[in-house]
Amino acid sequence: MGMALLILPPLVADLSALGGKSGADMPGLDTLAGAWHWWMGTGSAALAAAMGLLAALGMPELWRRLPVARTLLLGIALTLALVLLLRPAWVQNPGTFGRYLLPVTPLLLLAAAGGAVRLADLAGRAPPAIARVLALAILAAPALALAVQSPLRDIYYHPNSNTTDPYFYFDFRPGRNPYPDAFDRYTPLSAFWSGLRASPTASLRIAVAPFYFEGFGWDGPRLERRSGQRAVPAWLTGFCIDGRLGEPPRDARFRFRNAVFVGDDEDLARKKVDMIAFRKPFVVTMPGGRTVKRGVDTQQCEDALRARFGAPAYEDDMTVVFAVRHAQ
Repeated sequence: MGMALLILPPLVADLSALGGKSGADMPGLDTLAGAWHWWMGTGSAALAAAMGLLAALGMPELWRRLPVARTLLLGIALTLALVLLLRPAWVQNPGTFGRYLLPVTPLLLLAAAGGAVRLADLAGRAPPAIARVLALAILAAPALALAVQSPLRDIYYHPNSNTTDPYFYFDFRPGRNPYPDAFDRYTPLSAFWSGLRASPTASLRIAVAPFYFEGFGWDGPRLERRSGQRAVPAWLTGFCIDGRLGEPPRDARFRFRNAVFVGDDEDLARKKVDMIAFRKPFVVTMPGGRTVKRGVDTQQCEDALRARFGAPAYEDDMTVVFAVRHAQ
């Protein structure tokens, strides 16, 4: 009921927002397979299958001894029915589908733990000399295996200002996450970024514009990996444009620690921004030959940046970079 009080008013005020995202896509078997890896936290098909077997082994006892598990399964089943009925946008992607049914994760992991306990109990029938060691190995193996090969290890490289970006978690299966390859293929990258490797790691904070709030438009993780420096969104609203999709208005109520308003000197200084990198408009050739020009809506901002920050510290045909000297 509490959630309904928060969610229903905006939906009732704009029913088209909900309708516009319904009847769009449908999950398939590949979606379910990807979501299963996602819920289990592994890119290994063998480990995902082994965790499924453990969960199947432990679920009957979980069902019998934990009433809340039955309620949770009912809620998951109803959510799945609604997803199949409403067919929300992007639900064919494992990550999107997995989020809709995210409560299944603790249930599956708890059931898998119960399955491991059942196997450990069976191991107790072995000769006493090996029973204890075998039982401990059975109990520890799933957790250790998941930790050792976790696909989320990439999040912990330094620096990383984009830990929640789908670049890391869109699909855990090897070779199935399209984000890294798509950026390398379709979004040109200036030599400026690799040149920053000469500076000490994480010694610079670079605000990057234009920012795209969709995961497929923002390649902050790639910039940080290539440069070894921090790359944060640079918002242009209130500086060279009145407003832009994905950027909040310049207002004290919006206090983001990991993004900066280009037109706010205090914000640039407070967040210790050293440089502003502006990506010039470029043309992307998509699969099938379709071309898309990106950055047209912000191309006038280059002149505004030159007027505000002076001569560039670096420039090529892809990117122009300005030093923010007062932020030192």
